Amino acid sequence: MEDRLIIEVLERLSRIEHRLDALEERLRHHEEEKANLDKKRRELTPALVRVLSAIDENQGVGYIKAIADRLDIPRNKASEYLNRLADMGFLHKRVNPDPRIKARYIYEIRRENIDEKLRELMEVVKNERWRLR
Repeated sequence: MEDRLIIEVLERLSRIEHRLDALEERLRHHEEEKANLDKKRRELTPALVRVLSAIDENQGVGYIKAIADRLDIPRNKASEYLNRLADMGFLHKRVNPDPRIKARYIYEIRRENIDEKLRELMEVVKNERWRLR
C-alpha cells in the first residue's frame, strides 16, 4: 500500500514537472515574440504608420489598390508597405474571399500588436491627413 502511494505521488510530480516545463517554454516563446515586436516597432517608418492609419480608418481592413488610392501612392509601393507590415506582424495577410473586390489579398490589422503609443501615432497621422484636405 505504501509503495503504491509513493509511486502515485512520483507519477503526479512527474506530470506536474512536465506541465511546468511546457508553461516555461510558452512563456519563453511569448517573451521572444514580444522582444521581436518591440524591435519591429522601432523599424516603423512614417510611411508605414500612414498605411496602418489608412487601414484603421477602413475598419481595419485594406487591399493594395484601396491603400494606393487613399494615400495617392503607386500600387507597387502600397504592396511593398502592406507586405512589410504583414512581415512585421502588424497586419494579417489572407486570400480575398470576396469576388466583388478585385484584389488577390486582403490585409487586416492585428490589433493585439498595436500598442497605445502606436495607436497615438496613427491618430496623429489620421488627424493631420484630414486637416490637410
